[in-house]
Amino acid sequence: MDSTGTRNKLIVITVAVGVIVSIIVFVLAGKMILESQKEEAQGLALVFAESIDPSKVERLVIEKNSSADNAIYKEFQSSTQAIVKSTSMFGIPIVGASILVPTQNSAASGFDFLVSSHDSESQSNSMRVPFQRGDHAIQFEMDGQPAAVTMWNSAEGSWLIGYAPIINVSGKSIGFGVIELNQKTTNFILIKLFLFSIVTGLIVSILASVLLSSIIARQLRPLVEREEHDFLIHLLGEQLSKVTDVDLLLNKILDSSLEFSKCEAGSIWIKDQDQLVLWYARNLVLESRTPKMHTGIMNVRIAITANSIAGYCALRKNKVVLDDVYELSADSPFQFDQSIDKKTGFRTRCMISIPLLGAQGLVLGVMQLINPAGHQTVTNSRLVDRTEGFAVLAGQVLERANSARNLLMRMVRTVEVHDPHETGFHVQRVSGVACHLYKILADKQNIPQHVRDQKLNVLSVAAFLHDIGKVGIPDTILKKRGKLDEHERNVMKWHTVIGAKMFDDSENVLEKAASDVALHHQEHWDGNGYPGAIDFPAYGRNFDELKDIKHLDVGLKGEETPIFARLVGIADVFDALASQRTYKEPWNDEQIKKEIRKGSGTHFDPRIVDIFLENYEDLKAIRERFPNPYKKPPAH
Repeated sequence: MDSTGTRNKLIVITVAVGVIVSIIVFVLAGKMILESQKEEAQGLALVFAESIDPSKVERLVIEKNSSADNAIYKEFQSSTQAIVKSTSMFGIPIVGASILVPTQNSAASGFDFLVSSHDSESQSNSMRVPFQRGDHAIQFEMDGQPAAVTMWNSAEGSWLIGYAPIINVSGKSIGFGVIELNQKTTNFILIKLFLFSIVTGLIVSILASVLLSSIIARQLRPLVEREEHDFLIHLLGEQLSKVTDVDLLLNKILDSSLEFSKCEAGSIWIKDQDQLVLWYARNLVLESRTPKMHTGIMNVRIAITANSIAGYCALRKNKVVLDDVYELSADSPFQFDQSIDKKTGFRTRCMISIPLLGAQGLVLGVMQLINPAGHQTVTNSRLVDRTEGFAVLAGQVLERANSARNLLMRMVRTVEVHDPHETGFHVQRVSGVACHLYKILADKQNIPQHVRDQKLNVLSVAAFLHDIGKVGIPDTILKKRGKLDEHERNVMKWHTVIGAKMFDDSENVLEKAASDVALHHQEHWDGNGYPGAIDFPAYGRNFDELKDIKHLDVGLKGEETPIFARLVGIADVFDALASQRTYKEPWNDEQIKKEIRKGSGTHFDPRIVDIFLENYEDLKAIRERFPNPYKKPPAH
């Protein structure tokens, strides 16, 4: 056999092996891509289902009015269409979003399209056709786990559909959120992959064919990451638009940033005049070593100067990207404090610091992400640009939440004019402590995350306004130096009724909670508090109408007092004990804990006392975030 024949045989063998390997690579990679699309469909469905207000779904089903004129129906229709429209610009092949509920006539066997992103004409038809579980071999269980993803063909093409349950306040599944992906897009990706594999197999060696799958994976990863990032930002922004509590907003943003970036740690600093306050921090490495460590609450303040990384970032209003904070150049204006790393055993390496800016370019804070997985360096990496997306969102929601909080503070200042102790710092401390106690209580009671977040948003505002009724109490009592006598204490009690009366004609959930907290935050667990079960509608709105009425001596007992009022009550006492007054110095930690412990079962709910004592250091750190400028005036 001549050399040409041998060479040709080797070429044929090489080409044949290359084609075979290319086909094998195509099959394996195709399965991976399809599985990835399935996971994406389910992941998007979960996010979509969590963004749906379950109370509105229940209301729409009860009303049996799914006409185009119904406000709730129009809101859902607009929401589903917005998801398809907004995500299409990112290249995500979402072609439909729907909400399914059990059929009225056959709840055990099928589901109706309550609303979908399709046009009004097709919508009106599809709503009346039950979505039978047997149609596409989908097994639904309202009290169990739904089918995650299914595939089927229709005249319009092939589809991937992800389902996720819509959970109501009581934790029951009331329907499903549905996301439909067009499988034609996936098939198009697979066709391009096949052609690329064959051509590469004809040109390169067997080794190149074997490595093809990893090359393609690296080529596709940036596109997938960008799509996931943009869609997450979009849906996260929609969810956060309904929340006003600053702590809850920032926690969600940092948690989402860490999850997407796969970073080991992160933090958010908030600007307070010429300082940065470490508001929320997480370290997933340390949390994995000590599961109970997930608190994130610290009391750290640094000056906004060029000496620190976060301070420099805020001062220059520009991002700071460092590949190794231990290897800073000699001419660097800032240095990294290694003391916490030495204390915890954690090694900080890469760090991305990005300023949080308001609409007018005002610095609101700084977000930092540390040690992204798979990155030895972060300079010029795609992760930096995508982290900026979360920082932009954080700046927007922080500015909006601050505006809402400032409105509350204006109401509080009306009381502050009369009562030197009822300051904006006091109500922020009470709100922060009460909300943290509720978070822990909710975790212990396994309250669903979305329910917990809704209630935290309400409690945060209600706690701000707990003593708003003091605006109706005479200044001679509010501004008295020293303790009040019995008559003055009885007059002071009317602030609960006056405050509650400001909200008594509202059906709004938030204002109803504010009324309950204002009225009952002075109740005692044993019934020795006030004002008790009063004839609320019969009472007036101001002190002149109330001063001649005998005050009830029998307060509410135990769980008769609303839970928010019990939480605010203990937070209010804690802040009073720890604060300086004209007639006393602030109590120390041991005195405070002893007093709270003594009130367990008499003044306070024993469960809340246990949580208070177990988490005292966190509560103390929250309180110290709002230092009181009040100083005892000199003695005359």
